[in-house]
Amino acid sequence: MKELRESLEHHHGEGCCRTVDYDGLKSLAEMTEHVHSLVDPSPIILVGFSMGGWLAQVAAAGKQDSIVGVILVSSWTHAPPEYLDIVRQVHDRIASGEPFSNLRESVAMGFAEESRREELADRWLEMVQRVGPDTFINQTRAILADPHVDEHARRLAIPVLSLIGDQDQLIPPRFQREATECMPDCTATVIKDCGHNLPWEQPGPCNAAVEKWLSGLSDSDCVYRAIPDWSCCAF
Repeated sequence: MKELRESLEHHHGEGCCRTVDYDGLKSLAEMTEHVHSLVDPSPIILVGFSMGGWLAQVAAAGKQDSIVGVILVSSWTHAPPEYLDIVRQVHDRIASGEPFSNLRESVAMGFAEESRREELADRWLEMVQRVGPDTFINQTRAILADPHVDEHARRLAIPVLSLIGDQDQLIPPRFQREATECMPDCTATVIKDCGHNLPWEQPGPCNAAVEKWLSGLSDSDCVYRAIPDWSCCAF
């Protein structure tokens, strides 16, 4: 989410964003505990992309005294079975020793703009290779063990923004829309001509939607804690 982080820092000051690193953590419970350990009394907005949004909903539900908002990007509340099938297949392939490069072609087809597919697939490959297979495997196992976070989402009494790509093939828009319906105060914004990775594919409209939503919040002086870029973008 480099583009979104740069936009927030441009509008709200350098250092307003902090990234949560959860390498080595193997379950949703461990990841949530880690996020909570980093939360201080200052108001914080969690930003989560895909799997990061799955984690952000759980973390925010348990710490609403300090976490005053959540931004979900291409995320879910009740994971579609087709998505879990993909997660399971990719987990098994990487766990068996296959290189990430074998997934590149499939990942490229998930980007909406055909002329940029090769460029964005290269960026994806560089990112997951930097992260490494161990962290990737831990993430996918964590999703498969606790795929649904409906119960936590219903407890969110804080504002939530959900950004949805209209051509998302990994988590289709209708599933993301259904997820927002269980949250008491959720604004859903659909970004046109975009697949799963909104911050990479349509950074301008994505950033504008975030700034518009933030302008309506009472807590304007917040620290934005971002779940890492590579969360579940890996497939």
